[in-house]
Amino acid sequence: MPKHQSKDKEEYIDGVSSTGNPSGAIQRYKFLKHGEHSLKNNGVIAYVENNSIENWLTLINNKLHKVYPNDSSLIPGVAINEYTSRHLYHESESTFEMYHFWINLTDN
Repeated sequence: MPKHQSKDKEEYIDGVSSTGNPSGAIQRYKFLKHGEHSLKNNGVIAYVENNSIENWLTLINNKLHKVYPNDSSLIPGVAINEYTSRHLYHESESTFEMYHFWINLTDN
């Protein structure tokens, strides 16, 4: 995080690609652009290139509750910079667990 510098915002939760497709990391799983409906566990790896892990966690959780209020926050896991969250598939009552692995590339 952040994503490619030619873009104007982060897309960890949601976004739109230049071709009009969902491009957010969580959004792609919710809309079945990655994985399939039968999968109950998914994962994402993020490279933290600036700001602190704590700042990103606050930003992501705040935006997550704004965009997808029925989804859970990212909850710290057992390992450092590892989180889990629960999400509803788009237009479905089915949920999936997402595992988030953040790799800190900052000097912090």
